[in-house]
Amino acid sequence: MTAPTNPISTSTIKKSPFGDIKPEDYHITPADWSNLEQTIFMIGSAKGLKMDFVGSMLQTIQIDYSVRIPTACIQYVPNKKQFLIELNPIFFRFLTLEERMAVLLHEIEHMNKLHLTRIPAFEDRQKANKAADCAINQFIPGIPTREPIKAIMPENFNLDKDKSLEDYYDLWPDDEEEQEDEDGEGSDDRGQLLDEHDWDANVDEEDILEGVEDVIKRTMIKTSRDHSSLPKQFQDLLESIEKKRKCIDWKKQLKQFIKCHASGVEKVATRNRPNKRYDYQSPGLKIGELPKLLILADTSGSISSVELNVFLDQTDQILKVGMRNVKLGLWNTSLYQLDKYTKGKRAEMHKKVKSGGTDFESCASLINKTAYDGVIVLSDGFFDDTKTKVNCPILFVISHGGATKLPTSYPRQRMIKMPSMGE
Repeated sequence: MTAPTNPISTSTIKKSPFGDIKPEDYHITPADWSNLEQTIFMIGSAKGLKMDFVGSMLQTIQIDYSVRIPTACIQYVPNKKQFLIELNPIFFRFLTLEERMAVLLHEIEHMNKLHLTRIPAFEDRQKANKAADCAINQFIPGIPTREPIKAIMPENFNLDKDKSLEDYYDLWPDDEEEQEDEDGEGSDDRGQLLDEHDWDANVDEEDILEGVEDVIKRTMIKTSRDHSSLPKQFQDLLESIEKKRKCIDWKKQLKQFIKCHASGVEKVATRNRPNKRYDYQSPGLKIGELPKLLILADTSGSISSVELNVFLDQTDQILKVGMRNVKLGLWNTSLYQLDKYTKGKRAEMHKKVKSGGTDFESCASLINKTAYDGVIVLSDGFFDDTKTKVNCPILFVISHGGATKLPTSYPRQRMIKMPSMGE
C-alpha cells in the first residue's frame, strides 16, 4: 500500500455520483492514507468477523487512490504480476468506517471467488456483473445500502439468499427495468454495482490464478500459518485453483493440436509480386490459403449451460492464436447450424442453440466432404459410432463426467478430458 508516484490527472475524471466536485478535492492528503490504514487495521482486528487473515491479505496487495473509476475496483496487472485495488478518493471519504471496511472486503471477495476469470466467460456480461455482486454483498456486514451508493442485494430482486454467481445469473429477472438518468446511463433504485468490473478477458487465466495463490501464500508467511491452520474458505480456494489449473492443462493440449494441424499462414512464391530485396526477376511472396479449422459443439440435453459457455469461450481463445477461417457447427441428432465464427458472436450463437439427443453421423459426413486441416469436437462423448469414418485429424474434447472412451475409431482421432467446470 503506497502513495501514487505521479499526481492525479483530472483529465480522466468521470462523472461523480456525489455531486459537483472541484479539481482540488481530488488532492490526496495524509488523512486519506491514514483513513485507509485505519480501515485495514479494523478489518484485521474485527474479532466478530474473524477477518484477521483478510486484513493481512490487504497488506500484501497494492492499493492506490485513482479518479479512473467513480467508486472502486480490483484488477490484475499482468506486467507487474500483482493485484491492484483502486479507490476513488471522493467516494472513499463519503463512506463511514464500517462502509469502507465493507468496500475493501467486497474487492477481496471478487478476487477470492475468482470472479476475474469467471465473469468474462458469460454471454451477458452486465447481468453476470450484477449476479456476482449479489452473491457476495449479502455476506458482507456494513455494505452500503444508501443513496447514492446502494449495493445490489438478492432480496431487492426477489431472489433467495446463499446462491452462487451462476445461480443468480440464471435466476436474474428477465423483466428487469432500468431507469435512464440524464446521461442515458442505466440505474435502478433496487441497487447498483458497487464497483467497476472492467476485467479484460485477454489476461492469461493462469497468471491470475498464480496471483491469487501468491497473495494467499505470502499472507500465510506473514501470519505464520500453515495449510492446516488456514481458514476453510482459503483451503477451499487453493483446491479450486488446482482444479482450474487442470482446466488450463487441457486448453494447452487443445492449442497444441491447433499448432500441429491448423495454425500458421502459408506463404507461396509468386512472380506477380516482385521480390523487393533482390531484382524484379526474383519471385516474391504472397499469403496463401489460410488453414481450415472446424469446431463442432455438442448442444444435446446432457450438456450443461456452464459447459456450453466453456465450449464457446475456448472457441474465442482459438481465434486469438491467429485463426481467421474458423467455422463453428452446433449439433445434437444432426448438424443443424454451421456458420463462420468470429470473436464477439457468442451471444448470437447462444440464441441458435437447440437441445435434443446425440448423433454424430451428419457431422462425420460433412467433415469428409470438406477438406479441413483439423476438426475439434466439444462433447460429452455419449453417442454411437458412425458409419462414416473421418480421415482428417480430429480432436474430441470430452467434458467432465463424460465418456471415458470414444465410441469412434477414426484413424487420426485424439481425445482429451476436461476437468470439472463447476465451482
